[in-house]
Amino acid sequence: MPKIAVILLLMIFSVGANAAKYYKWQDEKGLTHYTAIAPEGRASDVINTRTGAQKPFAEKKSDSNSNKTTSLAKPKPAPVAPEAAPPSKKQLANARRQQKENCEATRKNLETLNVRARVRINDAETGELRFLTPDEHAEMKNKSQKHLDEFCK
Repeated sequence: MPKIAVILLLMIFSVGANAAKYYKWQDEKGLTHYTAIAPEGRASDVINTRTGAQKPFAEKKSDSNSNKTTSLAKPKPAPVAPEAAPPSKKQLANARRQQKENCEATRKNLETLNVRARVRINDAETGELRFLTPDEHAEMKNKSQKHLDEFCK
């Protein structure tokens, strides 16, 4: 009887020793993925976890000398967030219209900055109107010109 009790106790405690394997790998975009199946044709890191679950019977063999492994079997595809659909013609038209409006507003602002030495703006902190300092005036002129050169050709 004592031998059977010892064997049963050893079997119960050995269940926790079988930790599931998870694989950490990066795709072409540099995103890190964690999967239960090694990715096909990619290097991956084996992450050992301690769980109460037993390993499946058909576990893939890996190189025991290294944590890097490559799987030749086809894995199930990992869930990936769908990529954004290309913009529609309407969205492109709206973006062009908005860009045109922005360019017109920037041209008007630059013209005002070139013609007037004193320009008033709403102060973001106080909400009150105030005059631009000479440094702010020059900086806004430079930014407006750069914006026109970059986006409004």
